[in-house]
Amino acid sequence: SWQKGSNEYHNGLLRRYFPKGTDFSKVEQEEIDDIIEEINNRPRKILGYSTPNEVFAQNLSSVRIKMRM
Repeated sequence: SWQKGSNEYHNGLLRRYFPKGTDFSKVEQEEIDDIIEEINNRPRKILGYSTPNEVFAQNLSSVRIKMRM
């Protein structure tokens, strides 16, 4: 495939929840939100086994500190 390996990984991760051909008009927003929360709280090797939510929070804190200076 022409996509980067990390994109392929994330596409596969989404396919675990939403098989190819899923009709998203029939998927409740609450279900999508729950799946997003689950995915963003899954530790990733590429992030040093931190979760995307943890890394986002750390980076956000760093930006806020820099903005105060």
